[in-house]
Amino acid sequence: MAQSRQEPPSGERRSPSRRAVLATVGTLPVLAATPSLARASDTGAVAAAATAVIDPSATRQTIRGFGGMSHTAWIGDLTAAQRDMAFGTGDGQLGFTLLRIPVPEDRAAWNRDLATAKRAAALGAAVIASPWNPPASMVETFVRGSQTDARRLRYDMYGAYAQHLNDFTTYLRNNGVNLYAVSVQNEPDYAHDWTWWTPAEMVRFLRENAGSIGTRVIA
Repeated sequence: MAQSRQEPPSGERRSPSRRAVLATVGTLPVLAATPSLARASDTGAVAAAATAVIDPSATRQTIRGFGGMSHTAWIGDLTAAQRDMAFGTGDGQLGFTLLRIPVPEDRAAWNRDLATAKRAAALGAAVIASPWNPPASMVETFVRGSQTDARRLRYDMYGAYAQHLNDFTTYLRNNGVNLYAVSVQNEPDYAHDWTWWTPAEMVRFLRENAGSIGTRVIA
């Protein structure tokens, strides 16, 4: 099988291992914020810091939690110890509450991130998933600016693609992971190496097909 578009192109600098990332995050110091003072060079005057007004009764946004992504095809899977370190809530553990995993275009690869997703879910984390590409049979190429091999989902394949995402959701549910949500596309407007979506295409897919997917849909 050809190299997945989910993997970084050859020649790019590799990201650090998950082991190194977890070890580094676990040792990061907590920084205390202090007001910033600006001095006028010739008068010695001190400019007052701007005042932040916080109204706890006004909800602007709900933050469900914090976490990271497992992408086994790109950087390798977490070990059992790293899963517990990332999502556990004991002393010295990170207590992440969100995990994102990819939706492989090849169904034979759907089990690739399953072990980490199952452990994260068992430890109380919400799991979401994002596709980089639909199955190759659903995609066509087109010209987008200077890119002559841009990829997009064929308009006659919207229903089949929704079924693909629903099948992935069902696969995970049958294997012990209830997806909190699935997105339509990873980085739909920055897709030189994967599949492009315009806002209009995204709206059409959501309006006509999102209801057939058995979980929340992110767009």
